[in-house]
Amino acid sequence: MRIVFLLLVILMLIGMILVAAASAAIIGATSKTIPHNTPAVVLGCAVKGTRPSKVLQERIDAAYDYLQENPQAICVLSGGKGVGEDISEAACMYENLQKAGIQSQRLYQEAESVNTRENLENSAKILGDSQAAVTVISSEFHLYRGRWWADRLGYESYGYAARTDWKYFPTLFLREVIAVVHLWFTTWI
Repeated sequence: MRIVFLLLVILMLIGMILVAAASAAIIGATSKTIPHNTPAVVLGCAVKGTRPSKVLQERIDAAYDYLQENPQAICVLSGGKGVGEDISEAACMYENLQKAGIQSQRLYQEAESVNTRENLENSAKILGDSQAAVTVISSEFHLYRGRWWADRLGYESYGYAARTDWKYFPTLFLREVIAVVHLWFTTWI
């Protein structure tokens, strides 16, 4: 009985360390300085019919800000069409950014991906040079995984955070902690 208790305590401690490490990685993923006019990839999120979800709208707003701050930067809008979505996430972002005044020649759509890994792999085919820098634009809780995949593809990655509404943040952050721990286990074990 003591051995079982001791094993449970050890497992709980390992779990707490993993949660703390994942939380620190997520929090540290936003870049303080980004080289001017670095190409960007915006990671998609749910579309409701043809309208962006709240979280996707926050990412669109961040992409707009980034593109305004970096007038020579190009941007890949990455995200396929999921269940309940009448258009792809990429098309939704494209339409909204064009309506906001961003020139279409700066925007590229990647509308096949269904997860973060595919977002970056498919966007890399559009961007080309895998030794270049890329700015990943996503929710602050999601930047770590986006940058992780960009780094694995050979890019020097930077993170530009969309600020998540506080009502959604705790749930999404916890979900992301689990996703980061899962990522570590599936790639390192």
